[in-house]
Amino acid sequence: MIEEKGIDDEQTSDLPEDMEPEDELPHHAGNGGGREEDAGKMSASAIAAMRARNDREERERKAEAEAHKLGLQAKLQRLDVGERAKHARSGDQETRMILIRDANKLVAMGVLQNPKLTLHEVEMFAASRNVNEEILREIAGNKDWIKSYSVVLALVNNPKTPVPLSLTFLSKLMTRDLRFVAKNKGVPEVIRMSAKRLADKRSF
Repeated sequence: MIEEKGIDDEQTSDLPEDMEPEDELPHHAGNGGGREEDAGKMSASAIAAMRARNDREERERKAEAEAHKLGLQAKLQRLDVGERAKHARSGDQETRMILIRDANKLVAMGVLQNPKLTLHEVEMFAASRNVNEEILREIAGNKDWIKSYSVVLALVNNPKTPVPLSLTFLSKLMTRDLRFVAKNKGVPEVIRMSAKRLADKRSF
């Protein structure tokens, strides 16, 4: 009797004895994984290069802006008081940010009269220690500007703000900000103590 071969025997009879059909699968899977890993590494490299380029461009922009600012500042310093005051009343934001610190009160006050002045700029002036005390007085006396909580908070935390003005604004602050002022060693002690007393009083 002739023995019949099964279908599986016929399909595997030509393979070497030490190889099974499944032996090829890990090999192909390994190659695929390698390609994905290489692609991942390329993506990471591309991202790193992009970030480095963006950082470099940002540094260049800042350097250019600083150079422009220094050039503008030098140009403004060469002008007489009358011309600087005129620029303060009509200049752009960059000009205002320079002239608000001008040693001449007439020039600095001109910035506050500029119709283009924004509330955000007023907030920055109120927090600045580089402006004249008269600027802080003017801001504190403007009813529209002190409607802004940020302006009031900035004035209280600014050590250059006259003490009587800061004391009048303490009651406008939220308790959490009063506690911050009470720990702010940059402001006069009388302001710190008054802020602490008011905060403690509200706690009861």
